[in-house]
Amino acid sequence: MNIIKKQARRALALSCAVGFMICADSGAVEPGGRAVRAKRTKAQSPTTPLLGKWALSGQDASGKKCSATLVFTRQNGNAVRGYFRWRFGSSQTALELFSGFCERSSGTIRLEGYELQGHGRFVGFRSYEAILSASKDELREGSWHMLMGAQGTGTWSARWVDKVPDKLPDSALEKEKGEWAILCRNLSGGFVKKGLSVWRYPCRNALRILSSSEAADIVALAELRLGLECLREKMLNTRASPDEQSLRRAAEVGRMIVDFTAHQFGRDNDATDLVRDVTDEHSSLYNEQMHRAQAMWMSVVGLSGESLVRSRVIQAARKRRKGSEFPDKEIRATFKIVKPDDGLLTVRNCAKKDLHHCLIITELAVDKAKVAEAALRQARGDAANYLLGPLLGIDDATLKETAKLQAGYWAWVGIDKGTVTYLHTWKDGTGLDVGLSPLTSLAIGGEAASLSVYSDEGWTEISLPVSSMKAKAVAAIKPKPRSRPRPRTRR
Repeated sequence: MNIIKKQARRALALSCAVGFMICADSGAVEPGGRAVRAKRTKAQSPTTPLLGKWALSGQDASGKKCSATLVFTRQNGNAVRGYFRWRFGSSQTALELFSGFCERSSGTIRLEGYELQGHGRFVGFRSYEAILSASKDELREGSWHMLMGAQGTGTWSARWVDKVPDKLPDSALEKEKGEWAILCRNLSGGFVKKGLSVWRYPCRNALRILSSSEAADIVALAELRLGLECLREKMLNTRASPDEQSLRRAAEVGRMIVDFTAHQFGRDNDATDLVRDVTDEHSSLYNEQMHRAQAMWMSVVGLSGESLVRSRVIQAARKRRKGSEFPDKEIRATFKIVKPDDGLLTVRNCAKKDLHHCLIITELAVDKAKVAEAALRQARGDAANYLLGPLLGIDDATLKETAKLQAGYWAWVGIDKGTVTYLHTWKDGTGLDVGLSPLTSLAIGGEAASLSVYSDEGWTEISLPVSSMKAKAVAAIKPKPRSRPRPRTRR
């Protein structure tokens, strides 16, 4: 069951969309990327921390210590932006970008991570709180809790040590202009480029601003993404007293996901019933069993929501297509498998020019009838076990523990998969790995796969060879026959 939870968290993390909104420039960073030195002057807001580098130390709930360099790069009113440079051991580091604000009345500062970069280690997005000292150079009584990724809480403190660095990380510089680019940045999921893993999470302040746009489709997508976050918070009970607007958004998106799932699976399908139960806070499923299958149910609802987001993003992107269609082979895609269970696409820009404001969308349509047949065979004890056990580490007794868990698993398999990725600049010749689907969904029900790319310079919509990808997925998860030891012969 732990492997089910890991699988569900991974699928939810890949499909999660994220980004940020540009705040009015406070003068902390010049357009060329050079940081302006922080000065202890009265011009700086009396309720925001000093700009510059801070030394952070803390520990998680288990007592494991951690350290980071915290850098506040920008300040506008009571809003702040910056990044953490986390350290693991003697050499490993991870960069976490954040946005936040300070409460003038209490001096409490609240930060929320929206992008994480590292080489193979995902520490999880965190929400941070601390008390700012009267001298504005200390953060005390700090705490954090996880937004996504590993579970846990922690405590921390930090003190100001130096001015803003002269050279900031490229990803920490504000680039996006215009509502569509900012929205795409907030809907983008994770990817891998040149060995660097990038995870993203939505900046809710950006989405709130976009929800006031004059463009109806931008408002709809911003509200949908905000609603997914509110629904996640409600299911996990991460907010002690959610406001009325958050509860309204969660309820509205919950109904949308139920309708979307019913359209895909049928109104009387187990998957639809499961999603309806999970999104209803008054159901017995929500109150009694959430602790037993939280990751699985979260993933079912999350994947349904992300599938709904993708369908609407494609519609909006097609309306905004620029340039002409790219000729064949200018955008190339290669399917590859990252064990134990991920099917990825390596997408390469071969257009012999840099592409800008690139929206990259992958989709796998899953044949619901084939998944239903596999579920029926499983229920009868006739399932092709090589498609299930070796991948997820689940025995029949575990799968049959409850009808709801089993229905949840097959709903997770049957949901259409895919990802949304946004790049400000896609350099010529550069390849990046983006998610397509877990191997189980591809092997059991893969029906059609596609790749869509939209940029300022042009666009393309490519149908992918799903049959060959499906065969590779089946071969990858099928257990190898055990070789019998050769009998010893006497000489």
